[in-house]
Amino acid sequence: MSERTVFQIVEDLCMLLVKKLMPEYIKWPDSEAQERTADFFKDAYGFEGVISCIDGTHIPVHKPLYCTQDYYTRKQV
Repeated sequence: MSERTVFQIVEDLCMLLVKKLMPEYIKWPDSEAQERTADFFKDAYGFEGVISCIDGTHIPVHKPLYCTQDYYTRKQV
């Protein structure tokens, strides 16, 4: 298979997943829930404009030699 063919297969699969699975598994909050969430994050953490969040994904990142305090994982992996 050529590189272009593999790329097209991967792209088609991704689009299929987005069209078929995303509506079932990713739900956007309604406007009332967005407002409650925005108020919570602003009051609790000082973050403005947060309307939703996702947890549970861990992407390992190697700490750079500088600003290591910005690269903390609570999952200890």
